[in-house]
Amino acid sequence: MSASAKILSLSPANAIKWSVGSWSLFIAENYILSENRTAIIAAVGDDNYHYIYGLCSTLAVSSIVYGYQYKIKPASSSVPGMMLWAKNAPVPLPARIAAFVSMGLGLGLVSQSVPKLQIPLEYRNGNGNISATANNEASASSPAAARTAAEN
Repeated sequence: MSASAKILSLSPANAIKWSVGSWSLFIAENYILSENRTAIIAAVGDDNYHYIYGLCSTLAVSSIVYGYQYKIKPASSSVPGMMLWAKNAPVPLPARIAAFVSMGLGLGLVSQSVPKLQIPLEYRNGNGNISATANNEASASSPAAARTAAEN
């Protein structure tokens, strides 16, 4: 017996329909709107395309949340083996370790996407020349310094 047939035999059909159907709707919506992006933008404009995309994505994700909250979770308490561990049981140690590693990796990756923090200021002396930047480097090669040198 295949894994999908075993899952279908263990769980109520309505819960599986909501689970598979919602995710299928989300994937199909993303695929259809992304593949036909230029045609849709030509027909309705760029702003309206983003409104349509946002609306369809919100509806698809809402169906996923609804299916999980009202169809899958109630069915999981009546069908043993549908979830990885019981609803009121403590989270197993391997799952805690995997969650900790995943969160650490995710936070590390997110921290790499933030731009470098620096003060974007320049100090100009009395005759308009740039003498130093915020990080105390000489910046004679800047466009303002080149213009000042060309004027003198």
